[in-house]
Amino acid sequence: MTKGLSPLWQNGFEIFHGKAMVIQENYHGEKWIPAISVGFMARQNVRNVGNLKFAPGGGISATDSGKANGDIYMVGSKQISQIKLIPVILTGGVRGTNAEEWGMAGNAPDWKARAFGSVALPFRLPGGHSIIFASEAAQQPHHPLNFPNQNFPTTLTYAARFIPAKYHFNLDVGVAQIAGKVVPGTDLKARHQIGAQISWSF
Repeated sequence: MTKGLSPLWQNGFEIFHGKAMVIQENYHGEKWIPAISVGFMARQNVRNVGNLKFAPGGGISATDSGKANGDIYMVGSKQISQIKLIPVILTGGVRGTNAEEWGMAGNAPDWKARAFGSVALPFRLPGGHSIIFASEAAQQPHHPLNFPNQNFPTTLTYAARFIPAKYHFNLDVGVAQIAGKVVPGTDLKARHQIGAQISWSF
């Protein structure tokens, strides 16, 4: 990220998420039917990039108050088990959003319909462990609020999930290609971001 823009990415925001399945996979024994789910994601107090003020001299600074944005989406997922070597898990859907990069880059000018999809390949490991390799593509609104000249590309993600056999947790690691040179002379340096997480089930 360029030094001049770094003060715009500070503090945090709250996220609320809900998801429900409306149609089960292989409903009524039909092998072609995917699982269909709907969900939402609401974000509160998205500060800085999501809520800027413009100084009289032409500079920009962040306000203390935050804005809200969110997503509503429908997604289908299907496991293709007819392939002899390994099963393939496909997902695809559409979301309505007024957020740029899921809120990390603030608000979009208005609500847009954006497509997303992923493919995952699960493998069995010795000892009953499993590992899943996956990749996802997710369209983003073209530019953030108040920055009509900045163009954000489709986000690409490459990830792996390790699932141990006897423990109730998952280990995830991934690389996300988010945004680089969104405008000539401005490089956000977020084209190769690495992340990791551990999730526990109770």
